[in-house]
Amino acid sequence: MHYAVDKLPDVGIIFPEVSKALDINWTPHRQWSESSDQRLNARQKEAIIAITSPLTSRFPPIFLIGPFGTGKTYTLAQATKLILQQPNTRVLICTHSNSAADLYIREYLHPFVQAGNDSARPLRVYFHGRWVATVHPTVRLYCVMSENEMQFVQPTKDMIMKHRVVVATLSTSRDLSHLDLEQGVFTHILLDEAAQAMECETIMPLALATKNTRIVLAGDHMQISPHVHSEFARDRNLHISLLERLHDMYPVEHQCKILLCENYRSHEAIVSYASKLFYEGKLLSSGQQPASEKYFPLTFFTARGEDIQDKNSTTFYNIAEVYEIVERVKEVQRSWPKEWGSLTDTSIGVVTPYTDQVYKIRSELRKQRLGNVTVERVMNVQGK
Repeated sequence: MHYAVDKLPDVGIIFPEVSKALDINWTPHRQWSESSDQRLNARQKEAIIAITSPLTSRFPPIFLIGPFGTGKTYTLAQATKLILQQPNTRVLICTHSNSAADLYIREYLHPFVQAGNDSARPLRVYFHGRWVATVHPTVRLYCVMSENEMQFVQPTKDMIMKHRVVVATLSTSRDLSHLDLEQGVFTHILLDEAAQAMECETIMPLALATKNTRIVLAGDHMQISPHVHSEFARDRNLHISLLERLHDMYPVEHQCKILLCENYRSHEAIVSYASKLFYEGKLLSSGQQPASEKYFPLTFFTARGEDIQDKNSTTFYNIAEVYEIVERVKEVQRSWPKEWGSLTDTSIGVVTPYTDQVYKIRSELRKQRLGNVTVERVMNVQGK
């Protein structure tokens, strides 16, 4: 934490002036320009125009606020492609998790490079102690590795300067500040999953920023916030992310505060429920997901049991819930609608807050020959 604060070149970056009106070239012609991806909706295009506006126009950090399924990562990826078409630009993409960072490589940058855009070839910075076998082969193509490809290696300054896109987690971005890189070497710094990280984590990559750097924070402070268990720290608001703090600091109608409100992932009933409960009715359903004939899209089941904590564990499990989950997985498989496409073991996901519950559910599913069903903790699936 102290290192992040000490390396920050200008506190004005995280305490910006937001009272002045901005000059963002937002016109219908630019909004619907044929050069941009036509799948982008109006709010996504508005965000991209702000992100890709000339750096001669100084903006405070741009917020891309979006509930689940509204295309925050997709929007940042499309903005990155447009930034790379501008001369003398270099982009640093940071996420809170490795899985989110890898998504940029696998889903967006790798296909972009394969399509002939070699200048967009990214550099993926991994922690040197990460087990190589756990990283997707496509992602490893863009990592710095030892000669025998058995270990990740930290990049050098020259390696960074040879790439126009660098992808890292917030924690590994600290390694970049040790490379004697000049502040401002990245013209654009895009921070995804910014609402999940503590403020000191989020400002780590900002050690390489200047007042001219275009900074973007994407996330949703209505979802999972930073996990801070210390009452001492919580009393000092260290559980509030940089995104949430600045979101409350900006005027309601500020031009750099962009809300993505069209959900493409969930059924209308789920979107409507979340919209009324958390988003003041602003969330719209645009995905047109078909419903099951047997179950309402949001259905609750009860399981009579008790939470058990083993002697040397800090988490819990509930056997009754484990059995209930396994039965529901089998039942959903039996009643799988044709409209949902082909059924595979990975078509169903199970989410639970506790690690021990994850292990118990996985174990029981394996006994039923359903070992490929995805079971994860809540913290591991946000954004996927």
